[in-house]
Amino acid sequence: MKGCKTFARVALLCMMICSVNGIVWNAASPVSAAAMPPEGRRWEMVSPLEKNGGEINGINGVVPNEGLPEGGIVQASSDGSSITYLSLLAFPDSKGNEPLGAPIASQYLSTRSASGWSIEDITTAVNSKTYPAAGSGAPYEAFSSDLSKGLMLNGNPPPIRNPPLGGAPPEYVNYYLRDQASGQFNALLTSTPAESPSEFFMELQGTSPDLNHILITSQAALPPVTTRQSRGNLYEWTDGQFQPVNILPGVTGLGTTAPGGASLGMGRDENHTISENGTQVFWGQEQTSSLFVRKGIGTGQVETVQIDATRGGSDPSGRGEFKTASSNGMKAFFTDRNRLTPDATAGGDGSHEDLYMFDVERGQLIDLTVDGTDPGGAAVRGVVDVSSDGSYIYFVAEGGVPGTGAAAGHDNLYMWHESSIDRGTIRFIAALSSEDNGHGGFREPGVAHDWDSSTSDRTARVTADGHHLLFMSEESLTGYDNRDNNRPGVRDEEIYIYNAITDSLACVSCNPGGTRPIGPSGFPGGTPLRTAAELGTYQSRVLSADGNRVFFDSKDALSPQDTNGVQDVYEWVEPGIDSCARMAGCIFLLSGAASTSDSAFVDASANGADVFFVSRASLVPRDTDQLRDLYDARVGGGFPEPAPASPACEGEGCLPQVSAPSSFGSLASATFTGNGNVAPAHTPTVKVKAKKKPTKKAKKRASKRKKKARKAKTGRGRGSGARARR
Repeated sequence: MKGCKTFARVALLCMMICSVNGIVWNAASPVSAAAMPPEGRRWEMVSPLEKNGGEINGINGVVPNEGLPEGGIVQASSDGSSITYLSLLAFPDSKGNEPLGAPIASQYLSTRSASGWSIEDITTAVNSKTYPAAGSGAPYEAFSSDLSKGLMLNGNPPPIRNPPLGGAPPEYVNYYLRDQASGQFNALLTSTPAESPSEFFMELQGTSPDLNHILITSQAALPPVTTRQSRGNLYEWTDGQFQPVNILPGVTGLGTTAPGGASLGMGRDENHTISENGTQVFWGQEQTSSLFVRKGIGTGQVETVQIDATRGGSDPSGRGEFKTASSNGMKAFFTDRNRLTPDATAGGDGSHEDLYMFDVERGQLIDLTVDGTDPGGAAVRGVVDVSSDGSYIYFVAEGGVPGTGAAAGHDNLYMWHESSIDRGTIRFIAALSSEDNGHGGFREPGVAHDWDSSTSDRTARVTADGHHLLFMSEESLTGYDNRDNNRPGVRDEEIYIYNAITDSLACVSCNPGGTRPIGPSGFPGGTPLRTAAELGTYQSRVLSADGNRVFFDSKDALSPQDTNGVQDVYEWVEPGIDSCARMAGCIFLLSGAASTSDSAFVDASANGADVFFVSRASLVPRDTDQLRDLYDARVGGGFPEPAPASPACEGEGCLPQVSAPSSFGSLASATFTGNGNVAPAHTPTVKVKAKKKPTKKAKKRASKRKKKARKAKTGRGRGSGARARR
């Protein structure tokens, strides 16, 4: 043991020397200072080391070769101070609480403080059999933007055997709002429906960002509704009350709902179907294929208006497909094959669609894509995204909209901007590939879903002010040769950012050295609630709020440090920001190059100061298990690592520590790179184990040693003393 103690001291000195010379000590995978994250970022390990053998889930489908889709929500708070994530195996939280029972996936909430990241298991003890298998086993289906609230489903299918929470009727499918500060659950459904538990259903359709307004469908007549609809009523829940949404125009009172089934938007998880304040909800009636807005919910002027009604057009009303709306719900955008306005040029035969904007406040309908040069009209294929106020909208159309310079017959990317002219102005950006909307794979890394109507699939992003658009394409839009160097005939998806103010397009992921790629680059779409094909309500922040930073995954080696040959996480910075002087922008490696398996981006704070990703790399000293963990590459981050544990001491090993030689005196102020690489100065210490109470045999041996010592002192033991000296 004395030898072990000596080895521990040597190892400690080596760690101190490595720290002084800019090397991160990591027993599993040493990382040089050159591989550290850029811009003053430091790695922080967000997930715990002890995970019961489990791993941290990435966003569904973005970690290749990691098994079946896992589902569930991975979401960071807008300020980056907390993040929620999942693991298929339950593990203790920071308080040492062991889950008593859990569904297939357990949900955790990590919160940052000055001393580190604390972990809380926010999944209640439930019967796992009330949730389907992996991919659908995550009980939480939505979180507020600040993560102060979470919405949890209590199981499916009915009847539910879990004990009810928050005063809910037993055995009924229900949703619970969890207050993260208090840990209390409040049920949405608090009274017993007329249906039995096995007949009753309730399904989430959407939420406002703060979770104060929640949309659900149910066949039940929930008060004040008196009409039961077998194909479902649409309700908005707020302040503990259900308000009916699917009430037709001209109907007074709240008891009678529209027949034939109702859905949010047109049945998929489109963007902004509910306004941020919950007063406007856009919904569709399946029976008549019509679109409506329920406006003024919660006010004294509540009413329903059909938004795809003909207003002077040559075709009848209806057939609208809702696409998106402004955040305040005052502008709605939809496509329609019918000519609803006098100047509309949609294909009357139903083969082509125009893009319409409905002004909710003024009741005005405008065709944004009038194209009189083509018998088929603009032939709008889909909407990419919209600014928060609805003044900018990006869309794709096959038609060559007049005056834009676009050629018909391509997937043309356009921007519409509101101006003093009623119809606004349209600008052509680029001709995309038909492969840029999900062809060749489903939710795989490097596969674009630029204009998919589903939030859970769509990859493109737009900043709130509408000035920046981020999208993917396999077309060479800036001259870079994106033919895969290892796969003949394959063009890799690259990432592009468009600046509407400067009317400029830049390639985010093109190799700065100009060499052809060895794999695609990309970023995830939305976070699906349960499985890849189902509803989603949240899109991770791959684009910073100001549009100056982009976070993405790439198999290509875009940095000299990237030598591991697998997928890594990168950051692109706009030229002129911080120290970036490169005209095409600067690219930085965020996940390091220590991992031999893929790393993947999961989310970021709104300003981009925190970038969260999953990786098997050991980026801080205490991470030694090679399991997939959650990390934060944080600007100005980092925590001191705990002092290394010492082996148990015995005998001379328990004596006080010998001071280090004077030649190493400067190491006393060295710092360790820990959950990050910036740490307050501290001197590592080695714990000294307390001496054990001596046994009877030990006392006898000690007594004999004392007698021998007295004899040696009086000269009666000189022989033995001389032998000892020799």
